[in-house]
Amino acid sequence: MGVNLDYPTGKPDTAEYAERGSNSPRWHSLPVSGNNFPDAFMGTMGALQSFAEGSASTLPSHFEDAFQTMALVEALYRSSELPGLPLPLDE
Repeated sequence: MGVNLDYPTGKPDTAEYAERGSNSPRWHSLPVSGNNFPDAFMGTMGALQSFAEGSASTLPSHFEDAFQTMALVEALYRSSELPGLPLPLDE
């Protein structure tokens, strides 16, 4: 989420991961399109507004989605603080 690195201007979003269990792990980059901050926010807020005005009868996301997203954000913060160290997968 590049916008967090230099808010409000931001930097491009990136996604990288390192293989677990490899004798010589290396970083891999994943292609990322768009910008997570406004794109994700617009979709969620648009759905909420449609629900509030009555044109949608259900919301597409639930508390569990938000909770899992925040767990991911916290794991990303920890990963950034401890680069190269594997994080436990059971948290």
